[in-house]
Amino acid sequence: MKVSFGIKKLHYALIDPVSGLYRAPVSMPGAVSLGISGSERELTLNSNFGDIPFKKEKGGVSGSLVIASLPLAFLYDVFGIEIDENGVEIEQGFDEARHFALLYQSNTDEGKIRECWYDCTAARPQYSIVTNDTGVTIATRQLNITMRRNAAKLIRGYKAPLRARVASDKAAYDTFFSEVYGA
Repeated sequence: MKVSFGIKKLHYALIDPVSGLYRAPVSMPGAVSLGISGSERELTLNSNFGDIPFKKEKGGVSGSLVIASLPLAFLYDVFGIEIDENGVEIEQGFDEARHFALLYQSNTDEGKIRECWYDCTAARPQYSIVTNDTGVTIATRQLNITMRRNAAKLIRGYKAPLRARVASDKAAYDTFFSEVYGA
């Protein structure tokens, strides 16, 4: 593969913090770009399981997702933002970061591919509003994301990959967004 372009069909799937199981993927239209750092970082996994010790692992990467608009479902699921009865957006927040899988499709010079990053956390969205004298400028949202292997599965000794990728000529391609692959 020489050239990758065009991110689309972006989805997220929440991860249950105790079991490590994934909910059904939810569509997030409006993806503009995704940049991923190739360098691995050492991550500390907080087990929260009584006497199980903390564990360090290699394998986390970081990235930046730019999206035209973040759906209310994602804002609620990941950041605890709700709309009250008066239409006011209120951030309730969560005590711990919400983890999710990130799935999407992109094109390459050799065809389409679909990818899944199995365990992601996102920092609060960054955005800017731009004034323009000549026309409309779309305000995008940027999410800084950390991707790693599913910690709840690692603690239990299950297989926990970092990422999966499938080409359009493979059988798993057609059902890739119906559930998190291999979950």
